[in-house]
Amino acid sequence: MKALGIAFSARRNGNCLNCVEYVLTKLRDHGFETSIVNAYEYNITPCSHCNYECFARSLRGADEKCPIHDDVP
Repeated sequence: MKALGIAFSARRNGNCLNCVEYVLTKLRDHGFETSIVNAYEYNITPCSHCNYECFARSLRGADEKCPIHDDVP
């Protein structure tokens, strides 16, 4: 069985990451294959000044690209 931990902390080694690592350690002890995604390692910019391009297919029936260039896609 596999388990994925996702940590969303504003600090590189914050409490969220420590908690996720603790849980994944316990799961590994029970035979799980684990991996972790630390959002701190990615460039994630808040949405702003957009025309909901990410929802364009459902709103306008066309594919449009987000004007923000970061690691979200």
